[in-house]
Amino acid sequence: MNRIQVAKRLLEAAKKLVAEESSLDGMSKQTAKRHVNKLLARYTKGFFKDEDWRHVNLIWKAMDAAQINWTMTDAKYRHDDEGTPVAKEWKFEVEFINNRDRKSTLYGIVVAAGAGSVEDPLDRYDLVAYVS
Repeated sequence: MNRIQVAKRLLEAAKKLVAEESSLDGMSKQTAKRHVNKLLARYTKGFFKDEDWRHVNLIWKAMDAAQINWTMTDAKYRHDDEGTPVAKEWKFEVEFINNRDRKSTLYGIVVAAGAGSVEDPLDRYDLVAYVS
């Protein structure tokens, strides 16, 4: 093994030491997807009515409690042709070290789709959340 190979291995070992541990570490990507999607599904049953996205925030808290390393990458409203907000979506990434000892990323989305009145579609909303 030459010096460059040794340096690369040391760098990888150092990255693993500094990285925050995740409950997904050691899982295959497919198993990690199933695990996260199962958790997300618990918070998407039914219709919700609140002003502060309480049920969306429960998803983030649940992932924190489950020791899943996630990062929000985008959040924005979708509007209809007249400019009325009809949905809000949050994009996020989940990072972990897979069963082959490599960094792996899952890409997720939470969508709160308006299910309220024509005048105020987001007065009531339906949630969809998944990672792929």
